[in-house]
This record gives sequence, structure tokens and C-alpha cells, in this order.
Amino acid sequence: MAVRSKIQSRQAGVKSKILLCALCVLCVETGAPAREGLAGEAAQFLKDYDSLNATLAQIGSERNAMLMDLSDQQKLNQEVRLFFEDRSQALAARPAVLADRRKVRVVLQLGSSALARPTRSTGVLSQDAAGYLAAYDAWVALRQQVEVDIAAVRAALGSNDPAALEAAARALFADDRARLQKRLQWQQAISSMKKDCGFKGTGKPAAPEKALLTQHVLRFLNDRGAWDAYGLLVETDRNNLRAVVQGGQSLDAAAGTFLTDRHAQYVASLELGLDLKALRKDAGLGGGAAGAIKPGTLFAGNDLDKDEESSDLEETADAAGER
Repeated sequence: MAVRSKIQSRQAGVKSKILLCALCVLCVETGAPAREGLAGEAAQFLKDYDSLNATLAQIGSERNAMLMDLSDQQKLNQEVRLFFEDRSQALAARPAVLADRRKVRVVLQLGSSALARPTRSTGVLSQDAAGYLAAYDAWVALRQQVEVDIAAVRAALGSNDPAALEAAARALFADDRARLQKRLQWQQAISSMKKDCGFKGTGKPAAPEKALLTQHVLRFLNDRGAWDAYGLLVETDRNNLRAVVQGGQSLDAAAGTFLTDRHAQYVASLELGLDLKALRKDAGLGGGAAGAIKPGTLFAGNDLDKDEESSDLEETADAAGER
């Protein structure tokens, strides 16, 4: 009964958040009156940003709860439903965060200048690999800087310092923009490395067979573990690639291993999408909208406001654009 009450409460909350998010987007599109100045808009952004992150953390908790309830079919069904309620809540919260960011940009009168085109392939593997590593490392560093900027916005609001708030908000958008530029560059470098190596990714995701909910949950959790393991392997491959580039050694083997494991992680993410679809059907939720079951949907994209990622949603921007 406690789990059922939790489900009903969560459903009511999701519906409320969906309505609020729709109103936020409508407000942006129709030019409705904004909140009081930069402080009000920044405060609302932090509120929705924190709420979204709390929901993402809850998704991880529900995944752990499913593992604990494998022996209880009824309770497991309820936990699976809660898991998808969390995912739906995150999907509903996303437009609110985007709307908040746009409103802060409007207050700051920040325009959107065109991004520079990524540097194309040099045709030389060593140069393209070095370019990839430089852009990727800068992208990771800028993510850390974005976190610093958000903390600065929070501190400026707390101390009621308008000048510091404006400086922190401008820095946040500048670093976000720079980060997106670096991501586009390393994605282009990955494509260039594939051409240099003649790499062709192989393998297709295996759909789960018809089975009981318990088997499908176990498969999903095992596939999630495999996906995580590939992520660690890709990081090791990347470090090996860095060592070879710096040492001036032959790159073919290191680059081939890196690209192969990276593609394998991508295929594993597609399998997770099929697992999620099977789980929804088992729990009586139907196939679900594509956006609710395809891994990475919530945080994949190619514009400033979507350059984020979360492993709680079976997504990593490190595999963005992989085919």
C-alpha cells in the first residue's frame, strides 16, 4: 500500500510538473511578463535545475530498488512503475530548465552568435587524434567550470550582490557556449579518426525475448552494468591513446581499440532502450513515447541549452553522435 500511495503521489506530481513546464514554455514563446529582473530569473533557474538533478538522483535510487525486489513480483512491478514515473518527471522538468535559461539570457540581452565550423580532417591520424584529445580535455574542463559558474550564481544570489550575479551569469553562458564548441570539435575529430583508420562499426542491439518482468529487469540491470563497464574501458582506451600520441608511437592499434570499444558502448546503449521498452510493457505502461524510452533523449542535442548529460539516464555525451 505504501508503494502504491507513493505511485499515486508521484503521478499527481508529474502531471503538475508537466502543466507547469508547458506554462513556462508558453510564457517564453508569447513574451509573457518575466519575473522581477535577473535575480528572479536566476533564482527560478536554480530552483528548477536543482529539482531536475534531484529527480535524476531518484532515478538511480529506483534502479537500485528494482534490484532489491527481484524476488517479489508485485513489489517489483510497482518499483518499475515508479522508475518510469521518475523518468517521465525528468522529461517534464527539462522544458522548465530550458525556459529559465532563455529568460536569463533575455534579461542579460545575450544574443546567439553563430558557432564556428569544426576543423575538418587533416587526413593524418596522429594530428586528428591529437586534435580530438585537446578538444575532449577542454570539454571536460569546461564542464567543471560550468559547475563553478553555477555555484557563483548561487553565492551571488545568497549575498544579494547584483554585480556578482550578472558577472557569474554571463560567465555561465560563455563557458556553456565554449563547451558546446569543443564538443562539436571532438565529435568532428572522431569522424576524422574513423576515416583515417577506415573504421566501420559493427554489431546490432539484441532485443530481449519474451519473458517475465523479473527476467527483463535482470537483463536491464545487467545491460546497464555492461554499459557502465564499457564507459570505463573507453576511458582507459582514451588514456592509452593519449600516451601513444605523446610518445610519437604508431597510433593504428590504439585508435582502433578506442573506436571499437566506443562503438560497442553505443550499441549497448541501444540495447538499454529495447530493455526499457520491454519493461514498460511488462509493467502495463505500454510501449511509451520514444522520448521516454530512448537512452539519451533527454540530454542529447546540438544547441547551447542541451549540452548536458547524465549517466542516471543511460546517457553520456561522450557517445553523442556515434553511429
